[in-house]
Amino acid sequence: MARGIHAQMLNHFWEEPVDYEVKISRGFTDLKPSAYTAPADEAPLDFRQSPPDKNDIAEYLFGGFAKCLLTLKGLANQFRVE
Repeated sequence: MARGIHAQMLNHFWEEPVDYEVKISRGFTDLKPSAYTAPADEAPLDFRQSPPDKNDIAEYLFGGFAKCLLTLKGLANQFRVE
């Protein structure tokens, strides 16, 4: 069945050669450090937990991300995972 579907898809496949060459002019941009201050004795809050006061969510420093290059400050409430 899969071979039949693949054969039907090949009937509609087309490819045109292009006459341009890809040229990479810039590399990656380095991340700039975030402009925030946090007390050295306070650890960042886990983004999975609700902060004590949701009205001041922009004042909290969040951490606990598995794939994040920077610690985030002011994580919006709609992006928080419960």
